[in-house]
Amino acid sequence: MSTIAVIDQFPIVRSGLDLFIRSNFNDTTVLESTSFCSFHHVSQNVKPDLFIVGATTETINSQCDFITQYIRTNKSTRVIVYDDCPDFAKLSLYFKSGVTGYITKSSGMDELLNCISDVQIGKKYISNEILDVMLSHWFPARNKGSVKSASKLTPREYQIGNLLMEGNSVTSISLKLNRKTSTVSTIKKNIFKKLGITSLLELKDSMPEF
Repeated sequence: MSTIAVIDQFPIVRSGLDLFIRSNFNDTTVLESTSFCSFHHVSQNVKPDLFIVGATTETINSQCDFITQYIRTNKSTRVIVYDDCPDFAKLSLYFKSGVTGYITKSSGMDELLNCISDVQIGKKYISNEILDVMLSHWFPARNKGSVKSASKLTPREYQIGNLLMEGNSVTSISLKLNRKTSTVSTIKKNIFKKLGITSLLELKDSMPEF
C-alpha cells in the first residue's frame, strides 16, 4: 500500500485530487493538508511515498526547504508540483530542492495520471507547459522577425530532439518517455521536416543543446 500526501490550501483541489487518486490507484492512502507546516498534525508520523504540492500560503523558499529536508531523511519519497502559475524562477527552486514531477493544473487528467505513475516508479515528468516555460527562458526570440530555428519545435519535439542528440535510439526514447515507438518515430520525422534536415549530424547543427 502506498501513501500520497496532497498539499493545497484549497479544499476543492484537495478533494478533486483525492477522488482522482483513489479512482486510479488501488491500495493508496491519501493524506490532505493545507500546508507543509500543518502536514505534521495530520500525518500521524506516516511517511508518504509521494507529495503532490499545489498552492499554499507558505513562501516558495519555505516549501523548498521542507522538501529538501524531507527528501534528505526519506530518500524514497517523490515530489510532484501541481502548479497554476509557473515561472522559471519558481521552477529552478523546486527542481533544486528535489522535485521530480512538474505539471500544471490546466493539464488533462491523462497527463496527471501519467505524471503520478512515472514519478512513483522513479522517473521524472515535466508537462509540455512547463517545458515551454523553460524553453522560453533559455531560448528567447531575438526579435519578432528572427526566431531561432529550434523554436519551431513543440516542447515535446525539443525534448526528443535533445535525446536524439545524446545518442538515444527511437526505441530507448520510447521507453524513457513511456510513449509508443511509432509515436517517437513520427515526432522524429516531424523534427527533421521542420528543421529541413535529413540526419542527426545536421540536427546537432540546427538545434543547440540545453
